[in-house]
Amino acid sequence: MRELAIQSANATNSNSDKDSLDKEFGELAKEIQRVLGGTSFNGKHILGSDAGTQTFQVGANTSTDDSISITTTKMTTDSSITTVAGTDNTGAGRAKIDSTASASTIATVIASQAVITGAYSLTRQAIQLGLLPRFEIRHTSEAHSGQIYIPRINMLLLVAVMLLVLMFRSSSALASAYGISVTGTMVVTGMMGFVVVWRVWKWSPFAAAALIAPFLFLDLTFLAANLLKVLEGGWVPLALGAVVMLLMYTWRRGSRLLFDKSRKLEFPLAELVAMLEKRPPQRVPGTAVFLTSDPVSAPTALMHSLKHYKVLHEKNVILTIETASTPRIDPAERVRLEQVGATFTKVTLRFGFMESPNVPKALAIARKLGWQFDIMSTSFFLSRRALKPAAHSGMPRWQDHLFIALSRTANDATDYFQIPSGRVVEVGTQVTI
Repeated sequence: MRELAIQSANATNSNSDKDSLDKEFGELAKEIQRVLGGTSFNGKHILGSDAGTQTFQVGANTSTDDSISITTTKMTTDSSITTVAGTDNTGAGRAKIDSTASASTIATVIASQAVITGAYSLTRQAIQLGLLPRFEIRHTSEAHSGQIYIPRINMLLLVAVMLLVLMFRSSSALASAYGISVTGTMVVTGMMGFVVVWRVWKWSPFAAAALIAPFLFLDLTFLAANLLKVLEGGWVPLALGAVVMLLMYTWRRGSRLLFDKSRKLEFPLAELVAMLEKRPPQRVPGTAVFLTSDPVSAPTALMHSLKHYKVLHEKNVILTIETASTPRIDPAERVRLEQVGATFTKVTLRFGFMESPNVPKALAIARKLGWQFDIMSTSFFLSRRALKPAAHSGMPRWQDHLFIALSRTANDATDYFQIPSGRVVEVGTQVTI
């Protein structure tokens, strides 16, 4: 460009030389635009001020020239040779950036709802299947039982998102982890589809395999391709899945061991009532309510109360609480009574999934059924298990401690059922697993 300018000053350049100079001049304008647009600090353009006008002679005399005018809004070239739009540093540019950021934020919120609701639903199903301890579940809709909110899972999601942001720092770096998680889900879905077709639809294994195999082959192909990126971040979903599987397996196995050991200590309620009627212990005034999830067996709190105190209340209630599949239960259907002895009564309370279980208020409804209930003369007996790892529990020692930690995350029954803390007697039992 310098040589062409010298030739122009000496009036020795041809028309093709002028065209070449014009072309170089246009490239210079584009480069200036790139520098102005790409040089920024802390989100602000630092080369956005007026830079005046630069004039270049491209003809045989000074009247034949081109110029670049650098301003805050655009760059132009005179003589109708090249016109290049510059970086917009005005309010219109900021508005464009703000609108893009707003749209991205809205899209993120919409996409995150699938993750949040999916995590809530999977956690609830895992609890119902006995794969996780009982967490607090809040229902947010009377029309749909599936609209729930689980505070602890919400907090775990927050921690997980923050860790992912700190680890990957950009969405492009997350691509490997995302690919393995998606293709892994596709493979698991195909495998579960085979089980459904075979076990639920009652197809033969060969017919089920013939239906699922083509889809599973494609899914496995995608998964195999993504496994090459395990070390680039793909290990994250694999590690997360392994941790969740370990927690579920530990809770399931520990619960089974605990159930087997507790079963050995339980006694049929009907036989216990018959024995107490033949040889009644010392009676104390008032009503005792024993909470249990198994109304057929004698509650642990009742057995330990008889063992240590050698007394029995005048009236004893074996209380079981059920959750219905409807949002609310009519008060007339709230309470069911069953007399199992002169001093023993089975009471079943039913609550809708939208209702907060309130045991004292529900028991007051039983007065209409002829059962006398006075909260001031009633004591609620709950059993609280203190789990200790055994020398030979059937699980490794570290897994025993993990199960004990999971059991401590379960909701407190006193708060959950809104029982007055001043009327509660907790009978602790030590159980080794």
